[in-house]
Amino acid sequence: SLEWLSTVAMFYGSLQPAPLPRHILEDCADLAFKQRKDEPKELWHLSRIAKGAALSATLGRHQIYSHVADLAARAIQAGQPPPAEILHDISLALSLVQPWDPEITKAVGRFRDALVPLER
Repeated sequence: SLEWLSTVAMFYGSLQPAPLPRHILEDCADLAFKQRKDEPKELWHLSRIAKGAALSATLGRHQIYSHVADLAARAIQAGQPPPAEILHDISLALSLVQPWDPEITKAVGRFRDALVPLER
């Protein structure tokens, strides 16, 4: 389940120094990405998976990052912004990921643009 994957990702991603191989977090992110239904209610778990993966500093490129950024941007633009905790987790994850991947970079821009009206 996404709840279990988010717990695993946050636990292992928070361990410092990261004693586990990268594949454990990559497997969590892969499973979450494959099981997603693109529904805003999944965003809490998906954002925690992205945050855990980013905190590990071992998984710098994965489609989970662009997916959570786009899902949150769509929710904001639909007038249903996620709670601040979710926005924080996504922002933290995206700030920890290097912009090596063009898709992640584009998704960060879309997320940032969606947040601008919330600042007012």
